Amino acid sequence: TEQEIQDDFDKNKDFNFKYIAYPFGNYNQKLIHIAEENGYLLGFTFKDYNYATRKNKKYEIPRIKVNGNSNVKTIKTIVKGEYKDE
Repeated sequence: TEQEIQDDFDKNKDFNFKYIAYPFGNYNQKLIHIAEENGYLLGFTFKDYNYATRKNKKYEIPRIKVNGNSNVKTIKTIVKGEYKDE
């Protein structure tokens, strides 16, 4: 709910976070609005697995998921722009 989201933001105010990475890359306009109201400057998602460019909206910046299961071959395909999430 909107109140639960606000409660989470309130708990994090002591840390003075400026950026948000949406859980599992999921977000909507309501979450963007609440993040903006709470002073966040940028929002990151990996919903579309893409490179960030200056054309991205500041609360919808894409990123590419690399985690502990990613190997060198996978990372090379990401850098070359050949990565396809399966």
